[in-house]
Amino acid sequence: MPRPSHVEHLGGERYRAHFGEQSIELEATRERSYSGFGNDELHIGSYRIALRRLLYGGNPVGKSDVVLDAPCGGGYGTELLSACCCAVGLDSDLTAVAFTRLRAPLVEIHQATLGTALPWPDGVFSAIVCIEGIEHVEQDTACMREFHRLLRNRGLLFITTPERDRFEGSTRKREPSPFHVREYSQAEFAALIHDAGFEIQAWDRDEWTMAVTAVRRD
Repeated sequence: MPRPSHVEHLGGERYRAHFGEQSIELEATRERSYSGFGNDELHIGSYRIALRRLLYGGNPVGKSDVVLDAPCGGGYGTELLSACCCAVGLDSDLTAVAFTRLRAPLVEIHQATLGTALPWPDGVFSAIVCIEGIEHVEQDTACMREFHRLLRNRGLLFITTPERDRFEGSTRKREPSPFHVREYSQAEFAALIHDAGFEIQAWDRDEWTMAVTAVRRD
């Protein structure tokens, strides 16, 4: 997949990525990284689990199925998903959207804010992938209801978030993220998903993160 031809470090977390004669300034933080520099592997493990669930779950997707990746950041995960489906990216950050359009012009990407009405009709997606996004959303209940609206009947939701209780119980030092609106316990996360109209099918967990695979109920 295309990477910048040259990256300048502007100081701190600021960079300028060049794509031929075009360039864009970026901020690469622990919450957002870009293919070509920074931590490319930040969320790749979660996307690999998502691919396994999309391909080998009870309702597998195919190349003709449209899958939403939201938030998509620099679009790296969206490209991974496109190996098995028609993947569409969405992010609220204009810089991330511009970066993806420069780096991967064949990727369909939209700018919108999770928790608000999104620009698609009911039931347009076969699956939605939300990697480390819901903890950034002010209106988390509205976001989940919008995911429910956008999915077809029995459509798949794959969603991950840091697990608050694991962070708090760990012996490893971890400062609260200033980027997170909230963090969830397992029970709170399950309730959020269930109350929005989803049936949980599977849990995947690592040291910090919980991932849920769920299907849309009518």
